[in-house]
Amino acid sequence: MRLTQPPAAEWNPDATAPGVANAGGDPAWATYPGVSAPAPLAATVGTSQLLPDGFARVGRAVQVLLGLCGAASVARIGFELWGMAALRAAAADDFSVLSRYGELGPYFSSGPAVLMAATGLLWMAWQHRLAAAVPRWTLRRSPGWHVGSWLVPVANLWFPYQNLTDLHRAVTPDSAGRRTPLTYPLWWGLWLASTASEWMTNAATQSGETTLGSMLASSAGTAVGEAFSVGSAVCAVLVVGDLTRRAVQARDHAVAESELR
Repeated sequence: MRLTQPPAAEWNPDATAPGVANAGGDPAWATYPGVSAPAPLAATVGTSQLLPDGFARVGRAVQVLLGLCGAASVARIGFELWGMAALRAAAADDFSVLSRYGELGPYFSSGPAVLMAATGLLWMAWQHRLAAAVPRWTLRRSPGWHVGSWLVPVANLWFPYQNLTDLHRAVTPDSAGRRTPLTYPLWWGLWLASTASEWMTNAATQSGETTLGSMLASSAGTAVGEAFSVGSAVCAVLVVGDLTRRAVQARDHAVAESELR
């Protein structure tokens, strides 16, 4: 059974630790100094049976797609470095490779974009399933907003990161383990850097006339943005794997305890 709000409990002072309140020995609640409200859900409640059995497979599929996105970014870096060499050769009146670079350009831009869109859709489905499985009161935003936050301008600069850290705390059983791992902020920082680099490159390209110099700067900016994307993809694989593993463990723990009762 999924809990949508903390069960009523009588909170009494803990005689063994001044300033600590507990809920009459209820093992589902941890004790926190100086508070008189339930702690975030631990694995004893965790994600419920609403987390589908195929959730782990969806998480692995997201990781695979993220890995492919990272590989596509590596390929794009190689392509842009090759293009920069072609542009330098063109500056020396050697246009033999430049036309080929122009022909292949659309494939190296549209292909990764389609792959990224597919990855984003599956990511949002995975995240919505997890947000709907944990108790609602452990999250700052609803499962719907866990998806919508990715799509709303300005909000998507911060809300998605907050949502993932909320999910991490909701499926982590002990207070020490609730500290957000370094991979989470690193992933988000690299993602923002990649997005900002892409925006600045596009803005610079559209702001003036196209010259060999501007094309060279655009290729260099694209390569830098894709380098950020590679790092972001690697960290995202770790983040998705971490949340998926914790969620499945919390569900299995909750199911095992319910069977014992």
